[in-house]
Amino acid sequence: MTVQWPYDDGSPDETPTSAGEEPTLETPAQEEDNVEAPTGQTRRRKKKNAVGSASREQRRKFKDIALKAIQLYEAAPLSRDYVAIELGIKSSRPEDLAIEALTTTREMSPLGDILAMYTHDKFDILMELVGKNREEHRTIWNALKALGAADDTPLPADERESARVLVDAITSIDSDTGTDIATALDLLD
Repeated sequence: MTVQWPYDDGSPDETPTSAGEEPTLETPAQEEDNVEAPTGQTRRRKKKNAVGSASREQRRKFKDIALKAIQLYEAAPLSRDYVAIELGIKSSRPEDLAIEALTTTREMSPLGDILAMYTHDKFDILMELVGKNREEHRTIWNALKALGAADDTPLPADERESARVLVDAITSIDSDTGTDIATALDLLD
């Protein structure tokens, strides 16, 4: 029996078969194909991914995003809101949060900073804030506004006044809010 490969140069490929046995055809979708070596022997060669298929790394990333979206979907809406504050995005839809959480690198954690400071006394919070730059102060201020711990006024330009306002806002956070922040940050781990 002669089997013609559909994509070859037209010359038939002799494939002997036994009585009642179906001929085997290799298709382009198979992982390996037979290649005739220069010595006349046949060797096996791995094929690369087909055009348009995702690499293992891409498939793993897609899977991670899907699993994170499911985890965020099952979380309380308040936790999703806090995750959105932490990521600095407006949407609290699970799929948006998952993509943002797994595809961007966060340089700072405003809710993590607030969580670390809110139980300390005012002097310790002030000392912690002194070590932060103006941009970090603004990011923490925006997170405090989103939490409702600060009003919509802009952060004062004076460093001392700015630190005082931040200290007052951070110390106004209650333990329930602190627990909710911790729960939200756990979703990002």
